[in-house]
Amino acid sequence: MKKKKNTTILTSNFIKESEMTTPEGKLVSQGDIIRIHGEHGKKFKFDKFVTRADNGLTWIDCYEMQGGVIGMMRSFRVERVRVIPKRKKRLKKSI
Repeated sequence: MKKKKNTTILTSNFIKESEMTTPEGKLVSQGDIIRIHGEHGKKFKFDKFVTRADNGLTWIDCYEMQGGVIGMMRSFRVERVRVIPKRKKRLKKSI
């Protein structure tokens, strides 16, 4: 019989949150479509707000959107986030 190897539990230095507040005070939650300052003509789908516990660095993880299809994952600084306003629903006119 083989000996069992001791398993160790790895701890993560990253704190991941599904919501964040932009520097302008707007709330962004997981799945919202955002733009990034400096990335011309691209939209991104917000995934996580990440904080590194040992030194306090923060960034966001998001997916690149191309024609409504989710692309590769990218990370950006929080200061670069621009929120796309959500469209209001039109009221139906009653006759």
